[in-house]
Amino acid sequence: MNPEMYRDILLEIAVAASGELDHEKLFQACLPIFLRKLNCTLAAVIRKEDEAWQTVHLLPRAMARNPVYRHVSRRLQLALETPASQPWRCLAHENFLYYAFPLEDYGFLLLARSRPLDTFFLHEMIPLSRILTKACLSCLETEKRRQSEAELLVQKAHFESIFTNTLDAMAYFDVQHRILIINSRFTEMFGYTQEEVAGRDINSIVDPLRIQKEYGSPRILRGETLEMEAIRYGKDGRIIEVLLKGGPVYVNGEIRGGYVIYSDISQRKNHERQLQESNLLLEKAIAQAKAMAGQAEMATMAKSTFLATMSHEIRTPLNVIIGLTDLCLSTSLSERQRDYLTKVAQAGHSLLGVINDILDFSRIEAGKLRMEKIPFSLEEVFRKISDLFSHKAREKGLRLRWSKGKEVPEDLVGDPLRLAQILTNLVGNAIKFTEKGKVEIHTRALVLEEKSAVLEFQVRDTGIGMAEKQIPGLFQPFSQADSSTTRRFGGSGLGLAISRELVELMQGEIRMKSQPGKGSICTFTCRLARGLPSPPEHRVRPLPPSALIPLHGKRILLVEDHAVNRQLGREILKQAKVQVDMAENGMEALKKIQEQAPGHYHLVLMDVQMPIMDGYEATRRIRRDARFQNLPILAMTANAMAEDRQRALACGMDNHIAKPIDPRQLFSLLLHHLAASSEEEPPGAVAERLSGKHSEIIDFHG
Repeated sequence: MNPEMYRDILLEIAVAASGELDHEKLFQACLPIFLRKLNCTLAAVIRKEDEAWQTVHLLPRAMARNPVYRHVSRRLQLALETPASQPWRCLAHENFLYYAFPLEDYGFLLLARSRPLDTFFLHEMIPLSRILTKACLSCLETEKRRQSEAELLVQKAHFESIFTNTLDAMAYFDVQHRILIINSRFTEMFGYTQEEVAGRDINSIVDPLRIQKEYGSPRILRGETLEMEAIRYGKDGRIIEVLLKGGPVYVNGEIRGGYVIYSDISQRKNHERQLQESNLLLEKAIAQAKAMAGQAEMATMAKSTFLATMSHEIRTPLNVIIGLTDLCLSTSLSERQRDYLTKVAQAGHSLLGVINDILDFSRIEAGKLRMEKIPFSLEEVFRKISDLFSHKAREKGLRLRWSKGKEVPEDLVGDPLRLAQILTNLVGNAIKFTEKGKVEIHTRALVLEEKSAVLEFQVRDTGIGMAEKQIPGLFQPFSQADSSTTRRFGGSGLGLAISRELVELMQGEIRMKSQPGKGSICTFTCRLARGLPSPPEHRVRPLPPSALIPLHGKRILLVEDHAVNRQLGREILKQAKVQVDMAENGMEALKKIQEQAPGHYHLVLMDVQMPIMDGYEATRRIRRDARFQNLPILAMTANAMAEDRQRALACGMDNHIAKPIDPRQLFSLLLHHLAASSEEEPPGAVAERLSGKHSEIIDFHG
């Protein structure tokens, strides 16, 4: 092929490339000429972008998957990165020659022929490569510009959509604060149309009377982006509370205006003011409630203090009355004397029951009654009920029976004292109001779960019964079926009210069914936990004389400031042939103990309220002396509140006995503690006993 033919081919390619601004059309016009006019078997444009090579256009297209093409193009890419004397590169592979002509800042043109290209053509390709390079870069720049324009159109559409559809009022203004454009929400909020505001000062639009002292536009045009709450005004003069946001608009790095967004917060601010007013009222109400709660708490404390004091003052003489009466009943008496004293004892125990009921009810009202969670035996609870009521039932000729379903578990955990108190109230009422027939107690399990059980207790009697209309008030405090019942049978009317509260504390409920003349059925449920089997319980039973032999000769220090109570205590202890030494206060007791060698006194019965030094302080001082850490100390006091028991244990006492004293219970406890103190205790047992881990709280309410 002569040079003129080569020039024509190159000119045709240059003409095809000139003025074309689209990559695809450029290569579709140029590359086929290389195949058709120069007998090339392959023509491709390969572009380098971000350090990676990519084929932009290839003829024939099927060669893209040809491994030879991929191999040759990689080798030529490496060759172009190596300096050479000629601008083009040539690679022979198999039966073909592959030429790479660089397109500066773009990539290279790849041509393949079975025969070598003429030297004249190769040199003439240098200016053609420049033309193709310029065309490729122009196409690339055009594509970037088109892409930018498309992105700007999208951004513009997005902005226009926000500007048009936002729920907030928007406005643009120039550096002279003159409004350029507003959206439809601005018109709705302030009442102005675009025509009315165009070219006018934005601040004169939103505040025509210039009432406000601060505007956003001056700060925005100084370059600030701001957010502030403000008051603006509508065309009709109405006040609009707004949240104002805005910022500058930059063009080529210079502030050419600003934008402002108004959010109507009038309703929110109104709600805030209402909430603030409500909060002030609430704060006043809380302050009043706190004051009332403080007064109520003071009243409750005063009530508790009064009840504790009255309980102590009543129990102290009652202890003498019941104790001396019991001592008299143990002597030789005429039939009339025995009858009188028996009735005195019954009246004393009745009064004691009323006192205990009032104290329990007071604790329940104050929310201070806490339920214990200890393992216990249901059989033991019913044995205590039987011990308490079997004699009375026999006197009236009644049959007292108890039955239990086989499904009732043995591993119960709860408060056996309070459960017994409920049953005591119910069984006591049943016996009181039944003249003939029987009183039965039945227990069954309603729900059995792995960690708890719901039990149902029924107390049935064949007594006088009552009308249905009398039942609703039955569980109210100080209430009985009617006033004639109170006159005939007595009672404070607190027992069932206390029982209801205790049942509810056990997550249960209580109900009554009754018919006049046919008897009553009282049913209650309670939820009890399940755990380890209950340990053997220290029980108080009637003691035969032989049981008191271990007490004979024991030396006990009785600490009591009340002279008659000292006499009563000494007389009771003499029944067990105990050697009694006495002290009138804690200071005297401390002196007597410290004057004697350890082991001289086997046990101390300590009153707590005494002049000079009370029983708590005396006990603490005794415990500080290592010689007397094992000396059993029992509180024997008319302070019968739960807090008093806890305080006694906390100061180092081993147990608490509430007055009036029951001799059987006293002797039973003496045997229990003296037997424990005579055994060798393992290391740490004393500390555990003093911390209360092995101490019992026994309530001798009767």
